[in-house]
Amino acid sequence: MLTANAIQERVHFHNTGPSSVPGLIVMSIEDGHEGLPGLSQLDPIYSYIVVIVNACPTEVSFTSSVRARTLQLHPVQVMSTDEIVKRSTFDTNSGCFTVPARTTSVFVEPRGL
Repeated sequence: MLTANAIQERVHFHNTGPSSVPGLIVMSIEDGHEGLPGLSQLDPIYSYIVVIVNACPTEVSFTSSVRARTLQLHPVQVMSTDEIVKRSTFDTNSGCFTVPARTTSVFVEPRGL
């Protein structure tokens, strides 16, 4: 992404406004695919990425507008020795992410799912 406009087209922050959860950053990155005209594909593996930074001392659940996506915890985190990050979840039906205290979790949607 070489321009500010290219970044603004792809990167979005979801925990914003007066009802935002303090200490929680929720960022998504959209990659191009056939159903999204005008947005070129940059990553051959993932079509959508959500990064959640939970700086809170407690587990946080956050419901987002990304329902019906096939998001899963990034394979590096799944294979990690960090048992805490492995407790991070995403519910496709509700769009709810749950992330343990003081944890950064990366959820990805592989292409072709």
